[in-house]
Amino acid sequence: MRYSDHILILKIRSGKSQEANEALRQIREQSFDMICKWICRNSGSHADAQDIFQDVCINLVQNIRNNKYQHNAKLTTYNFRVAQNLWYKKLRKSGRNVPIDTFADVFESPINIEEDFIIKERNEILRKYLGRLSPREQEILQLHCFERKKMSEIAIIMGFKSQQTAKNFKCKAMKKLKELAFAGGRNSMLRAI
Repeated sequence: MRYSDHILILKIRSGKSQEANEALRQIREQSFDMICKWICRNSGSHADAQDIFQDVCINLVQNIRNNKYQHNAKLTTYNFRVAQNLWYKKLRKSGRNVPIDTFADVFESPINIEEDFIIKERNEILRKYLGRLSPREQEILQLHCFERKKMSEIAIIMGFKSQQTAKNFKCKAMKKLKELAFAGGRNSMLRAI
C-alpha cells in the first residue's frame, strides 16, 4: 500500500518501530534512486549514495520526531535537498577537487528531478488504476511496465501459448487501464505509456 506524505510523517512520529520502518521503506522506494543518480553524476558512487541516504533518513526521523520538520514540500523534494547539502558538505570536508561544471548540475537538476517525479507520479497513477484490473491483467502489466520483462519472458511466466498471445493480452489490459485512467481525469500522465 502506498501512503501519502502526511501518513508517512504520522507513522514516523508515532515512535512505533514497525510503522516507522514501513514508512522508511516507502520513502526509500520513492527517493533513493533519484538521490543515487544525482550523487553518481556528481563524483560519487553507489556506496556514497547509500551512506548519504542513511544520513537523510536519520535527519528526517529526528526532525519529524522533534517537531522541526515543516511540511512545505513533498518528502521526495525535501530528501533530495538534504542529500544535496550532505553530499556537498562531504565533498568539502574530504577536500576533493570537484570540477566547477559539476556544480552546474545543481542548476540542471530540476529538469532531471522533474522527469523523475513525472515518472514516479505516472507509476503511482498506474498502480492506483492497476488495482481495478483483474489479477491476471495486473500481473501482465506489472511484468511489462515495472519489471520491464520481454514479451517472450512474460509468455513463459504467465503460461501463454505464444509471445503474440501475451502481447495481445497486454494490449487489451493496457487499453482497459488507459480507459480507467482517462475516466479518472489522468490522461495527460498516461500518454507516455
